[in-house]
Amino acid sequence: SSFTLSSPADNTVNSEARPTLSWNASSDTESGIEKYRLYIDNALDTDNIANTATSRHPTQNFSCGAHTWHIAAVDNNGNITNSDPYDYTRDCNTVPSYLFNQQNQSAGANSGSDDDNETGDGSSDNSHDADVSDSSETAANASEGSDDNKNSGNSNSEIPKTTTPALKTLQSEAKAIASKAKDALTNFITAGTGTTKILGSGERSGVIASFKSAFGRNPATEIDWTDIVKIANGRWPGQKNEKTETNAKAAFRKIYLREPEKDNPHDNNAVAVISYGLRPTNRNLNSEKNAIKSFKFIYGYAPKSAMAWDIVRAIAYSGAKR
Repeated sequence: SSFTLSSPADNTVNSEARPTLSWNASSDTESGIEKYRLYIDNALDTDNIANTATSRHPTQNFSCGAHTWHIAAVDNNGNITNSDPYDYTRDCNTVPSYLFNQQNQSAGANSGSDDDNETGDGSSDNSHDADVSDSSETAANASEGSDDNKNSGNSNSEIPKTTTPALKTLQSEAKAIASKAKDALTNFITAGTGTTKILGSGERSGVIASFKSAFGRNPATEIDWTDIVKIANGRWPGQKNEKTETNAKAAFRKIYLREPEKDNPHDNNAVAVISYGLRPTNRNLNSEKNAIKSFKFIYGYAPKSAMAWDIVRAIAYSGAKR
């Protein structure tokens, strides 16, 4: 058996702790491929990967710095073929420093960049204020964004002077947090980062609500803020919470009346969105309205909590089916 690796886009240097590692499908004309194994730094990370798989998140987080990974194909006769090693460097310096400096807030708002080098889609008119105390968001009314949200997508605009209800709530909750973390909360809501400005202040507060729902705390460290940026851009956070993912799988079973299939990307998307609140690249308000109706039918009440709204997003965008 033999095969060659594909080149995973943007995976040579990345900030993700658990990136998607991709390879080309293998074939074996004699006995067929039984499974794949994933090795990180020459140590087994995951065994029994399905023979139809062409990508995998590693089980363990990459630490900051340089690493190698490779795939081993095991055929039905027990023969093993190892791919060439592929380099991966985790860059942990992805959160703009201005988030942690109140005095540099204006400079940060005008910088228009962070190390993710991605651009959001949609417009800040699709944003809305969310009260983080109960993580309330209203997807159906998302197109009514506030004036300060509309300014947030303009890299040359000043930071909004308006203090939103969500910001007041966050500032209140942050009393027990170090002043550096308070600055980060304030600056993220009012200014955002290069890839999150377009969301508007209300939706950015909703991202923090999803993080808090997933991990049981407000973001406080640079690793936390890196994950905030990932969630806002529809990407898996580097940190995991097994209890949260277990609860998400239970919600999946209630919604779709079946177990999530590990090798089904739509099912994986649904579990990820329910767990961590990954935001869609393109907003579709009609899909969200229909998802709200489905949520009400399934649960018997309107979505209010952060997890409830993350379930709505999963229904609207994951592609999972009953």
